[in-house]
Amino acid sequence: NARSSLQDLAIDTKRETIYIADCGIGGGFDGATPAIVVVYLKTGMARRVLEGAACVRPEPDAAMVIDGKEVVAIGPDGTAKPPRVGVNPITIDDRCEWVYFGAMHGRTIWKVKADDLANPGLPAEELEARVERHGPKGVSDGITIDSAGNIYVTDVNDHAIGVLEASGTYRQLIRDDALLQWPDGLCAGPDGNVYVTVNQLHRHAALNGGADATTPPYRILRFTPLAKATPGR
Repeated sequence: NARSSLQDLAIDTKRETIYIADCGIGGGFDGATPAIVVVYLKTGMARRVLEGAACVRPEPDAAMVIDGKEVVAIGPDGTAKPPRVGVNPITIDDRCEWVYFGAMHGRTIWKVKADDLANPGLPAEELEARVERHGPKGVSDGITIDSAGNIYVTDVNDHAIGVLEASGTYRQLIRDDALLQWPDGLCAGPDGNVYVTVNQLHRHAALNGGADATTPPYRILRFTPLAKATPGR
């Protein structure tokens, strides 16, 4: 798909399948076609599902405002406007039962059973109907999950790591205005910590009016999750 822009992924070891968040901005932010790409490792086949569904689209009220300034992108015509990016963060629980995902510009974590997402015989309308709202989140670039079902969120607007607890309560777990300058991907390591990449993307010329304000170092940070997390999650 020429409009594809593949982002985060979740590996389903039970079904030997990978679920990739495709925010669909390969041809620009206008006319984006967000979807989830399902890759079957045994055959190498892939299919796009949930394309254009409400659960993968950005939410109009989920603005990305960092340090009091809304992030904007320069379009092909030279004008600057706030981008709206759909599905990006995605993860799967330890039992490979539920896949959790959401839009970057969104305040909702959705979930769908992996059995349904991986089922090529399930009609598109029925798959969409089986997607459930799981809980709230901040505007985010990445998520991961621990063995107790707590979902960690890179809360981009607030220089924070948030957590949607298994109880359904969302709160900020860590905030650091200096170090967490656009926290991006999350991954659990073998030492019991969760690692987070920090890329300062909002300071990049593409999202900063053409001026590159990024400053080294570009960090990988770590924190201790509330419960044990499986390495690679």
